[in-house]
Amino acid sequence: MAATLDRWKCLPTVLLRSVIRRVPCEADRASVALVCRNWRAALATPPGEAPLLLPPQLPWLLRPLPGGPAFSCLFCSDGVSSTIHRFRLPDDARTARYFGSYDGRWAFAASRLADDAPMLLNLRTGERYSVPREFLPGIFRSSEPGASGAMTMLVATLSSAPDADGDPCVGAAIVRSAPFDGRSGHLQITFWRMGHQPVFGQGGVLQAVEKGLRVVQKHWCRCRAYDQQPHVRYLVESRGELLMVVKASPASNEQRSPMWTFMVFRMTQIQTSNPYHMIYTWNMVPSLNGRILFVGLGCSRAYEVADFPGFKEGIYFLDDRDTRMNHTEPYPCSDNGKWSRVPPFVNHCFPPHQGESNYSSPVWVLP
Repeated sequence: MAATLDRWKCLPTVLLRSVIRRVPCEADRASVALVCRNWRAALATPPGEAPLLLPPQLPWLLRPLPGGPAFSCLFCSDGVSSTIHRFRLPDDARTARYFGSYDGRWAFAASRLADDAPMLLNLRTGERYSVPREFLPGIFRSSEPGASGAMTMLVATLSSAPDADGDPCVGAAIVRSAPFDGRSGHLQITFWRMGHQPVFGQGGVLQAVEKGLRVVQKHWCRCRAYDQQPHVRYLVESRGELLMVVKASPASNEQRSPMWTFMVFRMTQIQTSNPYHMIYTWNMVPSLNGRILFVGLGCSRAYEVADFPGFKEGIYFLDDRDTRMNHTEPYPCSDNGKWSRVPPFVNHCFPPHQGESNYSSPVWVLP
């Protein structure tokens, strides 16, 4: 038995690296590196060499389970179902409220152990950044002149990874201010530079987001009516275009796992005689045309079916039935799945069934 284990430990590095390139799931590759020291050394990138070319990844679904978050991976069953992986997380992240994510396994979280203090945490490496908790004077109309105050971040995202060399990283969030006069707090879009605590409002948007974060401002975009009742809308960039994904249900008051339907629109500019008067409209996209869309508040992304053998086009969605943005528990977590244009239209492909969570909503963890 010992001799057999020794033979496994001494597998040639070139053979190990050839095998690992064929393991699609990032979590499974991490388990391979934990087998023994020799395997871990073989899978590390030697100095001066190019990193190992690995298969492209898809988002994980962060599941806020009672014992702490787990991650559902679609790679283990070609997108038809998923497998749960558990990872060791810091104590302050195990019962945190998650409210956004960014590429590279970055996630925004508010820790219960630190009075709901927000942070940006890398779930792969453990690296973290602090996130502002107060806004500058005058950001909210409800604030008194010259006074700053507390706020709660509800949805957040980034313009780029915080460790990108030479690329300014700007955070953007929908926040709720603390009530100043006994009324409910005011919702506002705010921005900040990573590594700097002050939060500023929309006045300095264009100067702060010259790279990465695109904001359409002061241009009219025509709205449209729907046959179904729209529940929530998502914006996602795909193939150099801006798409709007509308999640709708047949009945306006149906909240118990309705039969969702999705509509996809492309933002198109309308030519006018005045070059300074830009008008946009949303044109329906008749088919996904080989796209895989992951939609969620603060974590929507588009991928190509051609890059993921065995997968089929569709829209993966999160349980966001509660869109009031009041971050109050319990959080619905059971209605996560995939929508397709062909039957079955909705596949709840994230077993096992989960009810409500007392600390967070589900969120996509982006690769």
